[in-house]
Amino acid sequence: MFVLVLDKEIDVRGSDQFDAVTGVSEVQLYLPIGSLPISDGRHVTVVGKLQQATTAGDIFPVVMQVSTIK
Repeated sequence: MFVLVLDKEIDVRGSDQFDAVTGVSEVQLYLPIGSLPISDGRHVTVVGKLQQATTAGDIFPVVMQVSTIK
């Protein structure tokens, strides 16, 4: 499991499918197949789609389907 620790907490808006979540400090990441793991302690920019946890494999309340990491 990959987790992105945010520099500051964020609030994630809700939608017609998901409730809003406030005070998010960590986001569980689902990386594209073939992506290299992110190093501990390194600052990165991650682009993807945020959503609420929906499966048993979603440990954190907010997960991201990652499209790119810089």
